[in-house]
Formats: sequence, structure tokens, C-alpha cells
Amino acid sequence: QTNKAEKDERLPLIGRSPAMQDVYRVMARVAGTDLTVLIEGESGTGKERVARAIHDHSRRASAPYLTCSLAGAGAAQIDRDLFSASGKFAQANGGTLFLEDIDELPSEAQTRLAGLLHAEDPGVRPNVRLIVAAQRSLANLSRQGAFRQDLFYRLNVVAIRLPPLRDRLDDVGDLARAFLLRVKREGLPEKSIDAAAIERLKTHAFPGNIRELENLLR
Repeated sequence: QTNKAEKDERLPLIGRSPAMQDVYRVMARVAGTDLTVLIEGESGTGKERVARAIHDHSRRASAPYLTCSLAGAGAAQIDRDLFSASGKFAQANGGTLFLEDIDELPSEAQTRLAGLLHAEDPGVRPNVRLIVAAQRSLANLSRQGAFRQDLFYRLNVVAIRLPPLRDRLDDVGDLARAFLLRVKREGLPEKSIDAAAIERLKTHAFPGNIRELENLLR
């Protein structure tokens, strides 16, 4: 189990449950393309790790990979951070831009992003592979009028739904052992976990998902 934990700890994503196998299959199909990816899932499910893994296995892997969180940001700040001459789209030229919390994007910024993605002029449209993440369903927000429908369709090219940890409890043991190895490498005391403890962990709902499990083990 120690050797397996060492291998798992080096992986961008850990878990062999049927729910995660579905995620891996979509990632494998999309990594070699430039298709836009929409990753949906609760907080703490590992959306950024999925985005990074897709970039690292793409033909843009040697180019920049940038992230930008949109949670709580106003339209003016987003305009500066994303669309200015020194913004993230410009910095990520040739690479990948990961936009977190796209469901929090203000309506003015939605219009700006939709126009940018709609542009046919290669001098206007950025040479950037776009991956976005949302905690809430963009389809539902679009139906409710809270998210531009045309932007939703441009972002929802390939959808990956990350399962909450409560729906993949068979992965708790692999995750726990890998996290214990990770924290040991960070300087904390070496610990092990037995089968009974793992079964006890599986009885918890983990509302904070993988992040909650990792922090618990720390």
C-alpha cells in the first residue's frame, strides 16, 4: 500500500471509482484538442486539478497556464484582470486560461467575454485554450436568465461533472493514504491509517469534499 500511495500522491487526480473513471475518459478525449471545457462541481472537488491535468497533457503544455478566480470580483476589476493589454488573456497567449467561478461572472463581463469568443478576426480572438469551472449549473442559470445563453453555449463545448466525495467513498482510502504521504513530505510526522479508520471516514458526508478530507488528515 505504501508503494501505491507513493504513485497516487504523484498523480494529479486520485481515485478509481466508476464516477472518476468517467471523468478520466472525458479528460483523455479532450486533452489533445483545443476545445473549451466546462468543469462543474462542488467546492473542494478538485476542479483546478482537472484543468491543470488537461493543460499538462495538451499540445499547449509548454505554453503558459494561468488561473483567474472570478468570485467576488466586480466588472471593472475583471475588465482589468482579463481583457486589458496586460490581462490574463494576453498573458496566456498560446497557452491555457482557467477561469474559476464562471457562474459568478457579472453580466457586463459576460457580454465582454461572449463578444471576445464570438470574434472571427484572429487579431481579436485570443490564441488561448479556455477552461472554466462553476459550482452551480450554468444550464440552470441560463434558463433562469442569470447567465447569457449564447455564452453558456460557447462554454459548454465539453462538460465534465466532478462528483462530490460522498458519491465516490470507495476512493477515501486511496485519498487518505496519499494525503498522509503528502503531509509527511511537507514536514509533518509520519502517520498511517488502518482499514477500520478508513471505514469510519466513509460514514462522513464530507460537505467540504476532498479539501475537507485533506485538511482533516493534516
